[in-house]
Amino acid sequence: MKQVTRREVLFTVIATIFLLSYSVIQFGIRPFQKSCVDVREQIKLTGDTLIQSERVVGRAGAMEKGYDQLVKVFGHPADENKETSAMMSHLETAAGSSGIHIVNMQPLRNGGKNLLKTFSVEVVFDGAWDTITKFLYLAQSRPNLLRIDDLNIEKYLELKGTLRGRVVLTTIRIN
Repeated sequence: MKQVTRREVLFTVIATIFLLSYSVIQFGIRPFQKSCVDVREQIKLTGDTLIQSERVVGRAGAMEKGYDQLVKVFGHPADENKETSAMMSHLETAAGSSGIHIVNMQPLRNGGKNLLKTFSVEVVFDGAWDTITKFLYLAQSRPNLLRIDDLNIEKYLELKGTLRGRVVLTTIRIN
């Protein structure tokens, strides 16, 4: 067997040190640095979320005050039947005050999403143009704040100048 020279030993030691250094860097230091960066990013994101949450909590009083004002305007819904009958009663009163004749009035399917609940009524009516506009004005006035979703008016009796209309009115309540 041939004896190893000093130069070969030195080369082997340097190569071994290089390989060990490379392995420590690749499998020890770099993963640790990456996890440190990930932790820093997570801390920053959590801090940003905390700042946003503090802002929302700071505005909680104002949001609650705004919600209370909306409840005053729109109110909480009563029982569906009571709400619909109150709406229909309001429409009958508006019809009587304006001088139109209600041919048919029926509640439609009530709906709602999250915070809001909607109540709709379809009204078919006969009347002159001025009485119809007065009815629509009275129907939309407070306290119900009705919104017109659909409106259709056409000639009904040529000689008398009577029009027939169909309107879908909706009101909103806060749950």
